[in-house]
Amino acid sequence: MSKARLETVATMTCMKTLLMLFNFIFWASGVLMLCIGIWMRIQLRDYMNMSVQGSGAALLALASLGAVLAVAAVLACCCTARGHPALLYLYGAFLAVVALLELAAGASIYAYRTSLNEGFDQGLNESMAAYGQDHSKSSHIDTMQSTLHCCGNRGYVDWLNLDPPKDVPLSCCKTLQNECNTLDVEQIYTEDAT
Repeated sequence: MSKARLETVATMTCMKTLLMLFNFIFWASGVLMLCIGIWMRIQLRDYMNMSVQGSGAALLALASLGAVLAVAAVLACCCTARGHPALLYLYGAFLAVVALLELAAGASIYAYRTSLNEGFDQGLNESMAAYGQDHSKSSHIDTMQSTLHCCGNRGYVDWLNLDPPKDVPLSCCKTLQNECNTLDVEQIYTEDAT
């Protein structure tokens, strides 16, 4: 074998090894995104139910993107192992498209971060206004306040500023709810969770 042939074989072996390593990292990140999307959807369902419509769709999109990335990485390993040039070019084009989509998703989240916060505030205020009338929203508010050790949207006075004003709920209590006086500021959480 000539020296040039050995250099080409060594280069190709090195490139295949690096591509396989990259594919493994790509697969692991896809599985991680899938798991995080599912976990967040389960853990944050009470908070998402009080937010604007479609906020849970972002978590579903994250999980779906993770699944697509994991499948693409498995297919990429097959392309790399075979070493077929056309499949590798196709895989390279796919990676470029995915990189552009991820960049666009990050930019859109950054651009709409203010409206997302405002939408959550609006949804929380609407849920507070329906407290006591809608059992589902009341349950979500109670879960959020007791879990995050907060009261209201910006503070406990949000309950008093509603139209019509509402009593501060027992889920704002720092102590046992049956021993709590919600009119005593010392016994309730007075601030928001931030």
